[in-house]
Amino acid sequence: MNTKVWTRLVMAGLLTTSVFVVAGCGDTAEEKQAKIEKMIQDSAKQAQEQDIALANTLSKPAPWTEAINKLKEKSELKSAPVQVSGNFVFADKQFTVDVVKPGTKELLRYTYDLDKGVWSDGREVEIVGPGKNTIDRTFYPIDSLNVNAMIAMTEKFTQEVQSNSELKASYRGYFSYASMGFNPDNNSFVYEVRQTANGRDDAMASEMIDMVFNQDGTITKISVKQKGTTDYKEVM
Repeated sequence: MNTKVWTRLVMAGLLTTSVFVVAGCGDTAEEKQAKIEKMIQDSAKQAQEQDIALANTLSKPAPWTEAINKLKEKSELKSAPVQVSGNFVFADKQFTVDVVKPGTKELLRYTYDLDKGVWSDGREVEIVGPGKNTIDRTFYPIDSLNVNAMIAMTEKFTQEVQSNSELKASYRGYFSYASMGFNPDNNSFVYEVRQTANGRDDAMASEMIDMVFNQDGTITKISVKQKGTTDYKEVM
């Protein structure tokens, strides 16, 4: 069962139980509603604290380096130096990367459970579109990923949102997406850090921030989406 769904079901069950308990306590309708709303607020606060703690953990190189090293030790990938395609991504509380199947132009997608410290088995990636025949131009050694640069970009993201009044108003205190990867079009690495939808509200109800960096650490794009809107506004 999907973890997010399971979590929401548990929350829903707790709220239902709470309603049942307070219903027999002689509270007024207003008091019952106040207790329910406090429970919702406490639950949201706890979830936010967990999100902040995870972002703080990923603001250090150790979990990134550990995951990359464990991937290289996968038995099916040990016959040749590991190559990847696209971005090495942190999102939805896990790492994801497409790995080149040794000796082929095929890709296998792996996901890394940050809680368990374990990579999944590789799932075949269907390559479609006009770039299918030249997909190998996107391949690069996983060892060329610069974890320290990724960490520096997360720090710059935090510094920028805290110093920019327009961004600070939408900042929840943590990033929830970070990626690094090679861009064959300009033969350089690109980094991206985002504050995505918080997982407890839909996209419309969430404030989002997107920041892109080149490999020198220069910010090349900043955009922000305010709560109640669907469009991003370019800040830079």
